Amino acid sequence: MSALTIFFTEKMLRKYDLQHSEIQQFSLYNDGNLAILDRITDFARQLDRNPEAAITADFYTLILCLKDEISFLYDDIQMNIVPNTLLLIPPGVVVTRLHHAPHFTCRVICIAPSYASRLIPMGHNAWSLRQLLKQQPLMTLSQQEACTINQYCNLLQLRAGNQGMSHRQIIDSLMQTLLFELRDIATASGLAAPKPFTSAEYLFNKFIEIMESSYPKDRKVETYAKRLNVSAKYLSLVCKQVCHQTCSALINQYVARDIERQLRFSPKNIKEITHEMGFPNPSFFTRFVKRHLGASPKTLRERWTRELNLTDTETAPDNQSK
Repeated sequence: MSALTIFFTEKMLRKYDLQHSEIQQFSLYNDGNLAILDRITDFARQLDRNPEAAITADFYTLILCLKDEISFLYDDIQMNIVPNTLLLIPPGVVVTRLHHAPHFTCRVICIAPSYASRLIPMGHNAWSLRQLLKQQPLMTLSQQEACTINQYCNLLQLRAGNQGMSHRQIIDSLMQTLLFELRDIATASGLAAPKPFTSAEYLFNKFIEIMESSYPKDRKVETYAKRLNVSAKYLSLVCKQVCHQTCSALINQYVARDIERQLRFSPKNIKEITHEMGFPNPSFFTRFVKRHLGASPKTLRERWTRELNLTDTETAPDNQSK
């Protein structure tokens, strides 16, 4: 943590998360993992009125400048954002001394760190959002690159308002593709050149490959460590070193994804899914699902069934006219 962060933490630092009322107020879309902000100039104007204002956030912030400019201190670094520049602000950075031109226009996307980790496949660990931000948070884009990023923002904004059965998957796919576009832009400009894997990264990637190819997935770290001929303790240390998550947390993410697919698309009942996924009983299965997917299996399945029925109802007239 920088001295500037400590100073403002003690004084007047305003902390934001995606549920903050001001973030909600200026959001076109906000699901707690991803927010697309609108009227950002109104938000900036509020901060601009107070030259001593200091803000920080617990999420990644992507800012694409389209018109005019904005300037501020990024921790203790002066940042000037002009058209065709892209700034990626990681969690915890303190922004102060913000000033923007009268006609400043931009696109802003906010991404929760846990969501970013899920979007970027672990097998592509030669590049990471964290690595890019560490090397160069401010990127100068060509006109074509800026246009491409802006088109993704337009698509996200368009799809955010359309709630359908595949809404979540479409948003996830668009965001994942956008992040890969940023990787390619950074790589082409020499900001994030691919690097050889370390031995730890190689082991980590093999672990992820085993998990991705397994079904049902074992939830014990020891099972994967044995297949990789290492101790469970060493595999856990490698996971923390490479992706800053525990081995158990990664396994649970993959298991939760498999459960979601089964609940959404499988005709099996919950008891059958419980047995197939290797849980000892429905009660344990329900606790796991609530913890990692936010609601009980029954509630989730009923919600997704309603979404499917709603989609079928909305499309029925079109089908009949055909």
